[in-house]
Amino acid sequence: MTTPIIPTPKPKKLAQPIHLILDWDGTLTRSDTLSVLARIPEARDKRLGKPRSSSPDWSEFTKAYLDDYSKHKQAHYPSTADPEAYSQWLASLKAVEQASAKRISDSAFFKGCTTADVDNVAKTAIETGEVRLRKGAFGLFGLFVGPEPPAGSKLSILSVNFSETFIRRCLHRVSERLVDPAGLPVFLEALSRVEIRANEIEGLDDPDGSSGRLAGSLQTAADKLENFPPATNAQKVIYVGDSATDYECIRRAKPGVWICDCPQNRVVERAKETFKPLDCTMLPLGEGKEGIVDSFWARDLEAVSKYVGALL
Repeated sequence: MTTPIIPTPKPKKLAQPIHLILDWDGTLTRSDTLSVLARIPEARDKRLGKPRSSSPDWSEFTKAYLDDYSKHKQAHYPSTADPEAYSQWLASLKAVEQASAKRISDSAFFKGCTTADVDNVAKTAIETGEVRLRKGAFGLFGLFVGPEPPAGSKLSILSVNFSETFIRRCLHRVSERLVDPAGLPVFLEALSRVEIRANEIEGLDDPDGSSGRLAGSLQTAADKLENFPPATNAQKVIYVGDSATDYECIRRAKPGVWICDCPQNRVVERAKETFKPLDCTMLPLGEGKEGIVDSFWARDLEAVSKYVGALL
């Protein structure tokens, strides 16, 4: 994989303070990273010199989750394209998500795993390209992360991912590959201050490693909305996400941006697939309809970066 070296991003002064909130899986990254997280126990076993883990196969958790989801959907999926009914449906998935997290916790799948194990998995995934940031991600980070971040502005990540540590280590490792080495220490120090709200594998920093339990309650679109900042005239809140889990935050933000890596002539079709049964209308970001329409579409984060840049 070709590794470009870019200079340390220069901070910009924003005319209006902005709180930019980014989803992780499928938004900051080009694809879901759950399968990568599932390899953390392999790193633990390698570190300990143990044979292949006797933990349950990750596919068992996936199958159980899909079975629960299918049964729940059959019983509770809305029959009308009503936004409020759709919100209730998304919130009702809490039971399915909690059951899945409990299965993983009870199995002790992550027991004994450490921050070093998470970092090793993140490092390998970045090096192989299995975890890749979307085009324009570092342009966005460059607006907010630096020795002199814009006054009053903030960049944060809001995710239902199992591990805040995994997200942070991935960002650290990709920064090592992309940022000019001369400016890397300052950049990483600033990056460490970026707020990440996600779940966690409990006890990664304990001497004996994790208890194996999953901690945190960020599991549904409703949970994300509970972590959404209150409206204020002093700050412009932009939310960027890619899936139904981001629906409530996209709807609340002004603007909310839906990331969909597809040709423009397929956006309507893909929106119907993602937010079924709703008929979502999303205009291309930057069409100047803000205040009339609050939900927009962008193919990548470069478009979001250009939009934010236009607010300078």
